[in-house]
Amino acid sequence: MSTLAQRIPVNGTYNFRDVGGYAAAGGAVRSGKLFRSDGLARLGEEGRRSLEELG
Repeated sequence: MSTLAQRIPVNGTYNFRDVGGYAAAGGAVRSGKLFRSDGLARLGEEGRRSLEELG
């Protein structure tokens, strides 16, 4: 299981995180499936590519 709210560097954000590991009904959130972030309005091409790589 991942570290809770692991920060992921995405250009144009200050607080992009994977929430994998947090408790959910029936277990825990799987890593790489749910992300949270500050506003995404500052994303440039590099940031968009980072998000695309996450799937």
